[in-house]
Amino acid sequence: MIILGFDYSTKNVAWGVIDNDKIGSIGYCKFSSLKDIFFVVEEILQKNQPWMIAIEGLYLQSNPKVLTSLANIQGILRLAAYRFNGCEASIITPEAAKRGIGIDVYRAPYKGSKDKEKKQMVIDRIEELFEIKLSEACDYDPRNAEHIADAIAVAWALTKETSKREINGKMESRTND
Repeated sequence: MIILGFDYSTKNVAWGVIDNDKIGSIGYCKFSSLKDIFFVVEEILQKNQPWMIAIEGLYLQSNPKVLTSLANIQGILRLAAYRFNGCEASIITPEAAKRGIGIDVYRAPYKGSKDKEKKQMVIDRIEELFEIKLSEACDYDPRNAEHIADAIAVAWALTKETSKREINGKMESRTND
């Protein structure tokens, strides 16, 4: 089962593919317009042919302009996902993504850590789980490693949730319209 996860900021979109519990393709792209995002995401979807799509949910932002930009980008990601497979993309909260990779956001050492330390904990956990060096895969740009780590965590969280549904006999089928 192929699950594609997306993380995004106001300047880039990152993705990570989980293919049968292993890392598939990963990447990131910078964009200059919302239109660029749509076409790049459509290309990523066609290339990877995911069975399910996960998108990291919004963080509460104090800046309304940033929140509006992020909501627009999330909408584009959701639209591209719907056009690809006729299904809603799953929105995974940042907390659920961290829990999915074994980080308890409500306990030390994560709770009480500075943002930079928290981001590094996620990168370290992804590297440990999947035996990958994100810094090398991201041209040694720590910002891109953070986003790709979050995209992988989101996909992994959906993988875990999907496994629970399969066990409970509630698996939904994918439609191709």
